[in-house]
Amino acid sequence: SNEQTVLNSRCPICLERIQNASYLNPCFHGFCFVCIQEWSERKAECPLCMQGMRTSCLLQYV
Repeated sequence: SNEQTVLNSRCPICLERIQNASYLNPCFHGFCFVCIQEWSERKAECPLCMQGMRTSCLLQYV
């Protein structure tokens, strides 16, 4: 299932299993919420595809 895929995915920033999955708008790459929150304080772009992101548009997996 999609939920299992998220739970077993690794965060591209910390390389650990994703915790509190969050997705960037508009590219929908997934990261740990804390990792992408800290990253966005330094750069307002996706660390994978370099698309600009709006930190107010982080989508959290519930």
